[in-house]
Amino acid sequence: MDPGVLGAGTGVAGLALEVTEPVIGPDFKPVAFSPIQSSSFKWPLGLAIDSKNNAWVTSYFSSAVTEIRPNGTVAGVYHLPKTVLPWSEAIDGSDRVWVAGFGTPRVWLLCGADTAACPPESSTGTILSPSWGSRARHSSISRRFRSTSPATSG
Repeated sequence: MDPGVLGAGTGVAGLALEVTEPVIGPDFKPVAFSPIQSSSFKWPLGLAIDSKNNAWVTSYFSSAVTEIRPNGTVAGVYHLPKTVLPWSEAIDGSDRVWVAGFGTPRVWLLCGADTAACPPESSTGTILSPSWGSRARHSSISRRFRSTSPATSG
């Protein structure tokens, strides 16, 4: 395998993609034979796994969060304001998705796969925080926000 290409396998917090071929190239785009395809993948930077083993991936240039089911199918693509440029996400104990923006240094809260943890009438991907994001009193909150990110070297 090319050291500049990210490969998928088993063992990522229960996400079992039986793939031995590279799926993300050095340009951060899925390779042609990637088992997971979505137009939302425009420089994916983060990966977080919820309690149902769904993977949540932030895509920097599309300002979107993509939900991927354990079988590898794309469950949904949830768009944030274009200026967000998300670079990290985390899942809380209620399976809600927290996204940190780089272009707009704020934090967005999205309803996750467990909609019981969200306000009535919310669905997966609904932005629960103000549409412009929540701003912490100290900007260090977004610097402490981390998820698993593929290194550029693979």
